[in-house]
Amino acid sequence: MTYNDSYNGFFWWWLLGRALDDRARWAYHHRSEMDPARYQALLATDTNLETRVRQLETQNTPVNRDYVPTGIDRDLMYTDQHVHRAYVTRPTTTGRVFFWLLMIPTAVGMAWFLVWLVFYKRWKVA
Repeated sequence: MTYNDSYNGFFWWWLLGRALDDRARWAYHHRSEMDPARYQALLATDTNLETRVRQLETQNTPVNRDYVPTGIDRDLMYTDQHVHRAYVTRPTTTGRVFFWLLMIPTAVGMAWFLVWLVFYKRWKVA
């Protein structure tokens, strides 16, 4: 079975080996992010899971999208592609240097050019 979400297959098997409360809490917090087929497969493996998820709903437990079961690092829940994308989009030192050394002086120069063009340039009308 192939699921269309960003969760790792090894994490999936690890989760299925956990206690009911761990599976229910994870499913409750990440239900909106996971493939509906994955959620249905999770419910199919354990009939008590749906009851426990409903208990969390009736207790008005706030949904925490950052919830991670104990005993595992957050990045191990996701596929390598998802983790790579998360790290690639972070600001880098090169990006900051580019911004401060090139973009800021360019913006200041363009603003000065507009001020010069409007207020100081002498227009020659023919």
